[in-house]
Amino acid sequence: MLDLEKSRSMFVSSPGAQLAAVGQSWEVAALPYVAPRAALKIASLVIPLVRIGVQVRPDFVLSTGAGVSIAAYLAAKRLRVPFVFIESISRVGGPSLSGRILVKIPDAHCFSQYDYDGNWRRAPNLLGSFRSQRLNTSFANRPLKIFVSLGTIKPYRFDSLVDAVLRVVSDQDEVTWQTGCTTRPDLPGRVNESLPRSEMEELIAGADVVITHAGVGTLLTCLEFGKFPVMGVRAKARSEHVDDHQSQIAEFLSERRLGTVIDERFRRADLLQASQFSIEENGDVL
Repeated sequence: MLDLEKSRSMFVSSPGAQLAAVGQSWEVAALPYVAPRAALKIASLVIPLVRIGVQVRPDFVLSTGAGVSIAAYLAAKRLRVPFVFIESISRVGGPSLSGRILVKIPDAHCFSQYDYDGNWRRAPNLLGSFRSQRLNTSFANRPLKIFVSLGTIKPYRFDSLVDAVLRVVSDQDEVTWQTGCTTRPDLPGRVNESLPRSEMEELIAGADVVITHAGVGTLLTCLEFGKFPVMGVRAKARSEHVDDHQSQIAEFLSERRLGTVIDERFRRADLLQASQFSIEENGDVL
């Protein structure tokens, strides 16, 4: 029986804002960034993970990553400790490629926040604790304070979301961008390739509306700060991601009125409508 509270913990991730934020309360270690499905680079993480494990002497290894979870499993085998995999909450319709591989391995303990077929154990769904509510504010066409997050996944650009945003913002809006690798010369407002997590949280908390790619990290941050996210979905057909899993989490949130999805019909009025809602957390989980 694994006891999380009594186990020694270390957070391991690629360098960036998330690692810096977690490092304020956890022991952390950094690994090189690995793009999705980069098999050789994923394999190169096994030895560094084992070295970290030798120093930490963990009771078990837990991974929520995609490709990196394969390296984490191999490191756990080398360290002779149990391995736990929790599939991403974004994988509503079924597991990732890594999840499909790991669930077939008898000594990998695999959990999902949705009902999957096969040897999956059910974990509580974090999104089940949130509800939306309408604010008592005017629906007038007014200037908005907008934060736009395109994510940082490399090397995938997200020009389709930029174009959609440019259709609905006005000259009077105060817009701040986090663009990742989607560099553009035509962006109004303040433009940042990346931002420290603390600054991102401040921008999300202070915005009238947050427009974001449907990445689960940013979406959860929006919900936790009471923001009703306006979601752009990365599509494989547009070379914006390795697959279409972002459409799953976006649809899941939209069906539960925890956000709205940008499509070709999305207009200024829809943006104003989204700014009329906030999110509250009631403590329950699905």
